[in-house]
Amino acid sequence: MSGAILLELQGLWVAERRWFVLYELSLELRAGERLVVLDGVDGGAGALFRALTTGHGVVDGRILLAGTDITDLAPSARREAGLAAVDRAALIVPELSVDEQLRLYLPPGREGRARLEQLYAILPELRERRRQAARRLDPALRYLLASGCALARAPLVWLLDHPLALLDPERLARLFADSAAMVQAVLWIEREPLRALPLASRGALLLGGRLVHSDRPQALQADPRVLDACRGDRFAFG
Repeated sequence: MSGAILLELQGLWVAERRWFVLYELSLELRAGERLVVLDGVDGGAGALFRALTTGHGVVDGRILLAGTDITDLAPSARREAGLAAVDRAALIVPELSVDEQLRLYLPPGREGRARLEQLYAILPELRERRRQAARRLDPALRYLLASGCALARAPLVWLLDHPLALLDPERLARLFADSAAMVQAVLWIEREPLRALPLASRGALLLGGRLVHSDRPQALQADPRVLDACRGDRFAFG
């Protein structure tokens, strides 16, 4: 497998409400990869997203970003280090226009203006609404706006939480392709393997808080246990 390791989880244990939800999870994301983590029964993918973005619930293990330990960093420090995240409840300032919202995350001067134009090329729906208040956007457009805010930082790693709940696969595929020059690797969480795997370069399955399988998308699609695990069979992998 080519590409430098950009995100690495080393023996991660995560607890929420005094119960362990992730058990000794180890995972690597390399430059150029689009890795989808499939959320099986009691998979703990939501806990994984929170642990990556905020450190919430991490009891043991390490999270490395481009070789730097970010396990104990605050969310703002993680963003500065190159980890950008988008979830379905992404914080958008409702009163600000689309243009004002994006500019909050851009560098100053010529670089910022050039990157803004790059974002509008990736997200033409937002260009058409650049003066519209964020509160007037529908949920899918708000998700695209939050994605633009994340990409504005040109992050090392882009994390997304169930984007297919709001975007159709064709739109998500275009978003990944068009933003490839702005982000080095993508990790996202999904529950629908048949819609998500064709968009990925690699897939992994969480089941019962453990990483039980990781393979090429074609191999995962051909394995009936993967679909069973995502549909509710907690014993799909024995």
